[in-house]
Amino acid sequence: MDLPHPSFRQLTRVPGGEGRPAISPDGESFVFVKRDGAGEDFDLFLQRVDGTKAIPLTADCEDDDFDPAFSPDGRSIAYRSECGGGGIFVMGATGESNRRVTDFGFAPAWSPDGRELALVTERLLAPTSRNSKSELWAVRIDSGERR
Repeated sequence: MDLPHPSFRQLTRVPGGEGRPAISPDGESFVFVKRDGAGEDFDLFLQRVDGTKAIPLTADCEDDDFDPAFSPDGRSIAYRSECGGGGIFVMGATGESNRRVTDFGFAPAWSPDGRELALVTERLLAPTSRNSKSELWAVRIDSGERR
């Protein structure tokens, strides 16, 4: 059986490094983490897959933002922010109406129905760098209820 050959192409051409990409459910755009224009903090940027201009989504926060994840319907992005003491935030897919969902957590992942986020209590940069036992939580988007 012949397997398809994968192909790759560069999507960003901005100075500096980008990381933690998340592609939208429709495959048309992606969000990634990069230092802001002044190089002071990490922000989230949105770009169309066939585009060349990255749009800043979290420039209004002077602290780091990272761990973006698109909602299943592609209308929202959950992410970790250090703003206002830190936590998990949700915003519209183009950066509007951001709000804090929890005051803790890292690496949010959406439930299939888009009503909850799964998150962990330890930021993990590499699988070999665990420092403690991390807890796994589920948090309702609408109420912040945790389990």
